[in-house]
Amino acid sequence: MHRIESILRSNSKIPVNIISQINSLLLFWSNRDSYGLPVGSNASRILAEPSLIEVDNYLVSKKISFCRFVDDYRLFAKDAATAHHWLSLLVDKLNKEGLFLNTSKTKIQDVSGFGEVEQEENNKDNSESAKEHATGDQHNDTQNDGERKFNIPKIIRGYSGLIPTKFRKLTENEKIKLLTNDIEKLYHEIVKSIVVDPISFVEIIKTAIAQENVSYLISTVKTLNKFPQFIPYLLDAITKYEDLFSEENIRIITNELGKWLDEDNYSEYILVYLVRFFSRGKFTNKKLLFEYFRSLKRNSGHYIGRAVLEELEKLVSRGEVLEIRDYYLRADLWEKRQIAKIISVHISDGEKNPFFKNILSQSDDIFLKNLDKIISKKSNL
Repeated sequence: MHRIESILRSNSKIPVNIISQINSLLLFWSNRDSYGLPVGSNASRILAEPSLIEVDNYLVSKKISFCRFVDDYRLFAKDAATAHHWLSLLVDKLNKEGLFLNTSKTKIQDVSGFGEVEQEENNKDNSESAKEHATGDQHNDTQNDGERKFNIPKIIRGYSGLIPTKFRKLTENEKIKLLTNDIEKLYHEIVKSIVVDPISFVEIIKTAIAQENVSYLISTVKTLNKFPQFIPYLLDAITKYEDLFSEENIRIITNELGKWLDEDNYSEYILVYLVRFFSRGKFTNKKLLFEYFRSLKRNSGHYIGRAVLEELEKLVSRGEVLEIRDYYLRADLWEKRQIAKIISVHISDGEKNPFFKNILSQSDDIFLKNLDKIISKKSNL
């Protein structure tokens, strides 16, 4: 309710006493709870509109196709990857406004066949109708139209947030059961689906690992655009079973996953998982990470810049550290701290002292002032 009050107060044409009375009524009706949107009467719905104006404007600015009735949003995307991305943008914007989605009611659906009359049923209806008219039977045309069956879109799954991010290593009993799966059939079900069933995705990843079928595991990587939220889960599975992959397999997987870092339209947490994936084990790829760091934009995300720097810390050479140092003035606070830490770890005292003298003369950041102590303490742990 406080948000509505603030929004109403931003309009100078609305008397302050009226706003206070409206706020008091809303608090009374909501049993003193000051969160959520007012729903119920028409008056409440009118008041709910200003609560979501900024959210609507944000979606429009992102060129998201949507419609809204009171507090119900419908987003219309061209494919599953776009749908997941737009949904993450909506969730993020609502969170900033102090609101959240009801995950049990949030669903991603395949609506490609919505409204199309099934040909078989159509033919059947036409045939029966012709027979009835030929024999003189009376038939209600309106009722006949109402009885037609449509391709109603299948609801795949509620967006419950229960998509796993960690792959639990298979037990021997699980492996035995999974060995009987028809992996080719599982894969073709995913390929032909516009929106993938999460259960099917988990099943094919587990089956490919149990059967040590690397080719299908690589093929699954290529279908991630249908369900981007499964990237962390698949990355964890690949990491835990990296010994299955040859150098050529690693090259193919790196090329496929690296494409995600070339795009701007994916959730930051997915990009962070990818960055961490490419800094560990057989899939470590300093060149890819450093190029990604160079291409980062200031609006890439709240954390991704620091995440890339954290992973590069253990990989960079002196020359690369000097290049990273040049980004310091353009960095945000957390990136500056990480850049300073990289410099402190990799550069000799004689070379780094002028840099720290300069930045400490312009900053009273307690982290930077105590950086040497922090690094020393971490090294002793």
